[in-house]
Amino acid sequence: MTELKAGLITGMPAPEYHAMPAYGSTTVVRAATVGPLHARTGIATTSSMVKGSLAHGAMLEPDTYEKEFARQPEGHGNSKAVKEAKAAMREQGITPVPTTDWDTVHRAVTYARSHAEVQDLFVSGAPEVSGFWQDDETGLWCKLRCDWLDKVRGIAVDYKTSSIFGSASPATFGKTIANRGMHIQMVHYLEGLRVLTGDNYDWLWLMHEVIPPYAYGLFAASPDMVASGHYLWRKGIDTLAETEGQEHVAAWRGGVHEVDLPSWAKERFHV
Repeated sequence: MTELKAGLITGMPAPEYHAMPAYGSTTVVRAATVGPLHARTGIATTSSMVKGSLAHGAMLEPDTYEKEFARQPEGHGNSKAVKEAKAAMREQGITPVPTTDWDTVHRAVTYARSHAEVQDLFVSGAPEVSGFWQDDETGLWCKLRCDWLDKVRGIAVDYKTSSIFGSASPATFGKTIANRGMHIQMVHYLEGLRVLTGDNYDWLWLMHEVIPPYAYGLFAASPDMVASGHYLWRKGIDTLAETEGQEHVAAWRGGVHEVDLPSWAKERFHV
């Protein structure tokens, strides 16, 4: 395992990045929004994640992604021949993708890249830039992996994909940010870039529906969203610092927790 050193690195393989003993944005988001126990728990890879990873590769690394992904062999997915062929691909470090997903993702990426505003995002810069730094207040090592980083223009682009119809609309995407804690992730990345470069970067989300009609949207955070992200990011970092090195971590603090109806439910039921 590579020793932790502060800095930005271009071209670090994803497995090496993920193996580094530092806190990534997903862990901080979970610590802030759920708790330290959930922050330590991984999530199994799903077909949607594979589809999203393929889209990332095709969009951000078009010259190299086919070293990691390939169409899975034709035939029934549960047949012995297909299972054996897929296993052989995985042994070579290649992720097999169903033909339907492969074709859909490539149509989506082709559509988005045909638009000038998407092309302009990737005129300069580099994909999958990794970074490592220590938080000033807690001393915790943190890490980031920018989908696209343009040091010249001072822009960091986060490419998100979805297989839900209409998910790239402004009204829906704002809810998605809140539900997934994506504004916390944004602050995690921007804080790391600030510490490592001394510059304040602009942040853009490129949200892309990888189903017809392949709609996409470009989004920037409002000042209120940025402020909320900073508050929750610090909460997550502090929570991780408090439980650093503990073998057993409680899911929730305290004993019995009083719960209440959300505001929308009170309004609906006239409480």
